[in-house]
Amino acid sequence: MRAAIDWAFGPNGDVETGLALLGATRQLWTMLSLGIEAAQRMDLAVSRLSPATPAEVELSFWLGLGLIHSGIRPERSIPALERGVALARSQGDEFTLCSALLGMAAASALAQRADAAEACLREAEPLVARVGRPRLEILLLLGFGLLRSARGDGRAAASDFAGAARLAVDSGFTNQAFQALGNLADALWMQGDLDGALAAARNALAQSSRSAFATRSSVGLARANLHGILTARGDLDEAAAVGRHLITGIRDVGGAWIVLDHFALRHAKGGRYAAAARISGWNDMTVHAKEVSRQINEQRAHEHTLAILRERLAADELERLLADGARMTEDDICRLAIE
Repeated sequence: MRAAIDWAFGPNGDVETGLALLGATRQLWTMLSLGIEAAQRMDLAVSRLSPATPAEVELSFWLGLGLIHSGIRPERSIPALERGVALARSQGDEFTLCSALLGMAAASALAQRADAAEACLREAEPLVARVGRPRLEILLLLGFGLLRSARGDGRAAASDFAGAARLAVDSGFTNQAFQALGNLADALWMQGDLDGALAAARNALAQSSRSAFATRSSVGLARANLHGILTARGDLDEAAAVGRHLITGIRDVGGAWIVLDHFALRHAKGGRYAAAARISGWNDMTVHAKEVSRQINEQRAHEHTLAILRERLAADELERLLADGARMTEDDICRLAIE
């Protein structure tokens, strides 16, 4: 596929074929945890779209770009999915429109854009009923769970995620069951039910072993939940062991910033205050640069870290360490996080 795409965008190639291939293979790149490579290829290819690009090729391309960046770079994902939704509406394909709306709802909820997520879900709801695909019903429940999580309603979110997990298991969709259980762990954690969250996180990882479509990055995010829950419980040794094995998979899709607040908290709880401050400083800089908001569990971890550091470090020393971390590279911060 690389060779075909390189040819298509080369001097004797066919741009339309290249755009079509990038859109059609969007799930392949994700499954192989090659999100960064796919994002680079698709970002470069955007400039090759033109008024002459067939609508179906453009639709597939924008949905692919939105999927590749979803949950990791919302500033790129959401505009691409918005364009995909508009094109799907104009083409009158209810299945594609439904898929696009559900993808945009999930990306919007993860970016804390709850109203936009709800609008997508309400439009998708009757389409899901008409199309009648169990997988879309599962994704609709997952979308409502993410929306309620974004609004801080962990109890309702947990109910949606539990329902999605049951439907996924009954329908044989192991990957969606894995996703739903991971989100259930996050919702229970949000409520402060750390025992329930821990059980759900362990179940999610067990389910991932039964899924042919669980990617290194998605398993990394599931381990990140487990790491964060263990850190919140104070089980620091087990958390450290889990943390050492998750960073690579998350970094492959550019998602280190999503999980590093929990690494900072683990270091702070373990008395490694300088490391905690540097990690927190880097992550705060990155979150602000991306113009996103932390989700509830990550915001809680961030605030807890700063509370420990303010108690243990002089104000000028803390500010120096935070600024020092903000200047470090992602490679250096990730190495520091797993020490």
